[in-house]
This record gives sequence, structure tokens and C-alpha cells, in this order.
Amino acid sequence: MRLADADGVAHEFHFRSLLLGDQLSLEAFELAPDGGDRAKAGALCRDIVSAIIARERRIPSLEA
Repeated sequence: MRLADADGVAHEFHFRSLLLGDQLSLEAFELAPDGGDRAKAGALCRDIVSAIIARERRIPSLEA
């Protein structure tokens, strides 16, 4: 995935998700000659599922 920074410079990232028991971890790795940046985020699976359900309830159905 390519993302632009605040200066408009594009950076390419690869993402990896890991299921660690009851937690989900998402890691992002920038592909760059100097090694680039890395970032991690984690949450309990039940919190992620709750957020998805709450989001789906706010989005109107496309089926009419």
C-alpha cells in the first residue's frame, strides 16, 4: 500500500496481521533502502469485533 506523508511524498508499506491468543496485532513495514519505518498496533479481538459491529450499525445498508 502506498501512503503519502504530510509533504506529499509517497511511501510504500506492507502489512502483516498476527493472531496472538485473544489479541490481534497489526504491523506495518515501510519498504525503503534505509530500512524505513515500522509500526505496531494491537487490541483484544473482542474490542475489534465490537468496533466493527458498531461501525456497521452506523452505515446505512446499500440494499434498498
